[in-house]
Amino acid sequence: TWLEVLAMLEKLDDVEIANGRWLTTAAIRTLLAGTEKVVGSGSGFLYQGGTLADLPLITSKNVPAKKLILGDFSQVLLGVWSEVDILVNPYAEPAYSRGGVQVRAMATLDTAVRHPQGFVVATGV
Repeated sequence: TWLEVLAMLEKLDDVEIANGRWLTTAAIRTLLAGTEKVVGSGSGFLYQGGTLADLPLITSKNVPAKKLILGDFSQVLLGVWSEVDILVNPYAEPAYSRGGVQVRAMATLDTAVRHPQGFVVATGV
């Protein structure tokens, strides 16, 4: 509901995060796009014009189902522990039989959140 959206924004404001963005699945975006802010009032929909509460909303298949995340994603750190290793195998099946080459690229990475309080997660959306 619109009140739940405002409550999430309030939690982020309480920790003085001003760079908020929304992250969710395409299914939840569709649900938000069909949900009125105030039912029957003509007040518009929760998701309109690429935003929810005037903050950008991004979708990804990597977000767990029924989750809506609001946060400052500049607080997510990416640690790179090794360079990218590239392995070429010209004899791997089925690439070899079609005249192709198999190429693998591998790297060791890790993620961390600098300030976890900069994120609010709604579950069961």
